[in-house]
Amino acid sequence: MLLHNWQIIYQKHLSSLSFSYDNFNIDEIEKYYQLIYDCSGKIIFTGIGKSWHIAEKIAATYRSINIESVFVDPINSLHEDMAVFKPEDVLFVFSKSGETKEIIYLLSHIKNKLPNIILCTSNKQCTLTGYVSDILYIPVDQEADHLNKVPSTSSIIYLTLFQSLGLAVALKKGLTIEDFGKNHPGGSLGTECNK
Repeated sequence: MLLHNWQIIYQKHLSSLSFSYDNFNIDEIEKYYQLIYDCSGKIIFTGIGKSWHIAEKIAATYRSINIESVFVDPINSLHEDMAVFKPEDVLFVFSKSGETKEIIYLLSHIKNKLPNIILCTSNKQCTLTGYVSDILYIPVDQEADHLNKVPSTSSIIYLTLFQSLGLAVALKKGLTIEDFGKNHPGGSLGTECNK
């Protein structure tokens, strides 16, 4: 059967998810799972472009499952939000290229404030490695578009990994339906959880 273009692109997403999973350093991933679990402060996420939206979504998910978490705008934080960073926090920086200038500028101002700044990147040889305490390499084999440029499979991989880590932490900490309901009182989901 001849596949439609959207089917081929959908399959690229599935293929890339499998590729990333097969090429993860599992011990390394487990280390960051434990770091999130043990964190006594906030889990902070930041990024630019599409990484911004992925990071913001993950932070919101973490809050809904009782993991204290915030998204920090890497541009506006330089004008008003630097006090958000505390030594007990863990900062995850999303940059597929590892060359994002706005992130470099932000980290140059906070790298001595935080002991745990983790760069999440798909480029092991990048400028941002000089501004962080550790690197989480996230393997991405391709983007899904015909140009191999549009952030697509990479966005799904970063999102899936960090949602998996957060949900695993919530499971280990014993998140209940009552806990989730308190964090999500609105909408049909809130109604269902708060019966």
